[in-house]
Amino acid sequence: MNTLLPDLEEPVVIQAPQIVPTTNTFKSSTCKFMLRMGQSHLKQNELRLATDVFIRIIEEYPSSEERKVAQDGLLNIAHYYEKEGQLRVALDLLERIDQIMEDA
Repeated sequence: MNTLLPDLEEPVVIQAPQIVPTTNTFKSSTCKFMLRMGQSHLKQNELRLATDVFIRIIEEYPSSEERKVAQDGLLNIAHYYEKEGQLRVALDLLERIDQIMEDA
């Protein structure tokens, strides 16, 4: 059985489906994960690790809601250092927060 197919006069253009980029969703999820991680470090009294995570959130996600929570976490850590008599560490942390906020 020999079936002849007609030649197409116009080329067929197949378009790929439009894919909506998910970078904002990914960034948001990453930021939320980092915040949970920082809060976990804080609960375990791992202040340096919590500080590092909170600072990274503020630097990388300056317009996020998580930034506000991270900033509050840093202020609580600075207050803790102040109560423990480690005034220089508290002051250094506050200066670091100010520097980050100026750069943002």
